[in-house]
Amino acid sequence: LCRRDFREGKNHYCSATRFIEDDERSNGIRELTLWRPDAVKSLWVPARSPIEDFRFNIEETSFQELDLWTGLRMFWNLHLDTALAAKDGCGVEFPGRKPFSNSWFAESMEYGMISYENEVAERKAGLFSGHVSQGDRILELGLGTGPNLKFYPGGVSVYGLEPNRAMHPYAESRKPKDIELKILARSAESSGFEDAHFDVVVCTLLLCSVDDPLLVLEEAKRNLKAGGKLLFIEHVGAPRRTSLRLAQNVLNPLQKLFADNCHLNRDTQESIKMVFENVSCEEFKLTAPGSELISPHIIGSAVA
Repeated sequence: LCRRDFREGKNHYCSATRFIEDDERSNGIRELTLWRPDAVKSLWVPARSPIEDFRFNIEETSFQELDLWTGLRMFWNLHLDTALAAKDGCGVEFPGRKPFSNSWFAESMEYGMISYENEVAERKAGLFSGHVSQGDRILELGLGTGPNLKFYPGGVSVYGLEPNRAMHPYAESRKPKDIELKILARSAESSGFEDAHFDVVVCTLLLCSVDDPLLVLEEAKRNLKAGGKLLFIEHVGAPRRTSLRLAQNVLNPLQKLFADNCHLNRDTQESIKMVFENVSCEEFKLTAPGSELISPHIIGSAVA
């Protein structure tokens, strides 16, 4: 992240340009964000052009006023920069374009999920040991901070898709010495790999937060070899017409706001069965205090 401060008339501005590294879709473009105490603006500039060579007229630049709601949206990761770029008609979107809260969310996942991971550890160990073999090529969708890595057997190759680059150092630090790991800042909706490239695809706590679960599952199926397996652990919506489902429905907007688009009430098991024919799925509930809203879970596998 390159930053500089400058003045134009009476206003003091700060600019930042963020390079999209190791991403085939960057297409020679980088993001330039300008902000002042009351406003923000996202622009796109050529990646190889020095920022001082990019000329624009501040007075002709349309800023988005930062009222309280807009400020909260920006801070809590609701893609304000993407919305502004789309408003300008550029129509370009990249994974991981959430500079205002990526680090915060990565830290919260690293240190705020310890009790959750402890509760599901035995189930994860059983799932992976039963379906992952030495030498397998694994695609993990939404690698996060890497809590699954310790459950893979030695000799596997793991390709982890994680658009939030702030998660990458945490995942790297968790890598066992006897596995290969490559982390890619790509989205689960478009992995970029050829058909039938992987033995196993893994998604844990992913399908709750993607924009289109069916698209992600179709992409996972495309990536799997014939007979390859999708392994999943997901929190799901409670049964319909229950008090818990009502609470999930009511609180879902807040959950999406504060938890990176996570949905409390998705019927993920139905989505999986719409894409995969051979599905083995078990339901279970979390018991840790404070986990009531995400207590309903599914765990299982599906064969491509």
